[in-house]
Amino acid sequence: MRKMHRVSEFTFKFFPIEKPLLISDVRLQEVRRHGGLASSLKSPRSSLVYVSMDLDIWRYVTYRKGKPLEHKGHIMLEKNDLERLKYLPHQWWSYLNVHGEGLSIDFPMKIKQLLTWSAAHYCKRDGKL
Repeated sequence: MRKMHRVSEFTFKFFPIEKPLLISDVRLQEVRRHGGLASSLKSPRSSLVYVSMDLDIWRYVTYRKGKPLEHKGHIMLEKNDLERLKYLPHQWWSYLNVHGEGLSIDFPMKIKQLLTWSAAHYCKRDGKL
């Protein structure tokens, strides 16, 4: 029998008390362009898919979404849990070639947040850093 305190600690990690900041539409569009989801679905072999996005965007998208799993750091997400990524193309979860062959994501999907080091970069828009 599981202890309740473990579940609450695990849930707290994925559902922080503070609501994340709103993300601008420009930054949400960057996930579509640089995420890597479409190219992974076009690959002839199915394997793990890594989608690149900033941590604040991840927190905004997954805030109070999904179901925590027993596997440390993993959550189960349904297709509608990712509705905040509004700039993904129609039927982003599948890819078919001209012959009707392709891949599709089977929902619910198991997701784990993976933090990696990256060099700091800054953008200058309209004279502002």
